[in-house]
Amino acid sequence: IKVFPIVALSLFILYPGKITFFLKFIIAFLLLGALPLLFISPAELAWQYHNWFKVLVEDTGDNYGKISLTGFFQSYFNLSEAGKLYVQLIGIIIFCSMYVNFKLFKNYIYRCYFLSAMLIWVAIFNHAAEIYSYAIAIWGVGIWFVLQPRHRLQGVFICCFIFFATILSIDPTPRVISDFLYHHSLKALPFTIVFLGITWQLWRLPKHLPSQSLQTKRFASTS
Repeated sequence: IKVFPIVALSLFILYPGKITFFLKFIIAFLLLGALPLLFISPAELAWQYHNWFKVLVEDTGDNYGKISLTGFFQSYFNLSEAGKLYVQLIGIIIFCSMYVNFKLFKNYIYRCYFLSAMLIWVAIFNHAAEIYSYAIAIWGVGIWFVLQPRHRLQGVFICCFIFFATILSIDPTPRVISDFLYHHSLKALPFTIVFLGITWQLWRLPKHLPSQSLQTKRFASTS
């Protein structure tokens, strides 16, 4: 079971009623964690969780990089262990910087942009990202795309994005190409470009975003 979706908890900072949410989360976490006790003993459950934690630790060491920005820099610059951690640290700093206009969270468009950036972030900065981890990130790109003003170059960009973002995941791709893209973690690049663009828009809010009423209407009609 992957743990990186826990990044979604970062949204609670932007919502009112933080203490109530935190208490409900703890209760739900404990109840779900104890749910297997309906079928196994407490000792067996503790053993399972111990093994799960051990697998997570070993997975971090064996799969550090994979198809992520860490893997991309590793393939070209042969990063040290400290270098890999620096990439992760930069990702955390960029993520935290998205809160710069957190007071605008009541704005529907701000929430959509923040959500799209978060969905991409969990893939490109995930140390153990795999090809299918980008099934999460592609939703982030889709949300971002729908919110953009209509422009001729927009269609060209999204077609190019779909091509380069999916070429690694389809069977007809020649093995020599897919292997090259995989070993150099190039799948992360188009998603990173979109992520940085969304982050820039979040930094520059509200000056560089269309009005909420216009974009809400467009999002609803497209959906």
